[in-house]
Amino acid sequence: TPGFNAVAEGHETRAAELLQRADAVVWLFDAGQAGRASEVEPLERLASLGVRVLGVLNKADRLAGGDVEKVLDLLRRVAPAVVSTVLPCSAKRALGARVTGDEAELQASGFATLRATLDEQFFTKARTLKRAVVERRVVGAVRALRASQTAEAERLAGKMLARHVSILG
Repeated sequence: TPGFNAVAEGHETRAAELLQRADAVVWLFDAGQAGRASEVEPLERLASLGVRVLGVLNKADRLAGGDVEKVLDLLRRVAPAVVSTVLPCSAKRALGARVTGDEAELQASGFATLRATLDEQFFTKARTLKRAVVERRVVGAVRALRASQTAEAERLAGKMLARHVSILG
């Protein structure tokens, strides 16, 4: 999605809509802006929906070695209920490594670890993740239906009471 700090009008709304339908999310943090307040609310919303999130700290190569760990620790504290794993990565280095076929550079970019983690946490568990999402949606729909039926029953009871009071009154 375009993200929650997008410049174009409507991008943030579209991203929020798509999060409501997500089975799982890869949340891309920018190393230069990681942990912004604007990311906390959508991450907390994901936690409330029970959506699994894999955090990726992109442009990690722009940070000094010790700073990478500091930023990773910050991100783990920002939304620990939803972002349990945050991986450092450099998409630019990974692309260069893929183009040149440099396996050592691909490893150093963090991309190989990211792919392995995606396989382990998402792709091999896709059916289980989907089942959990469907179950949450069905439970939510049943609750909404019950609430609307209760509200309608209360409205009708009030209407009937008012009618009886006017007849007796």
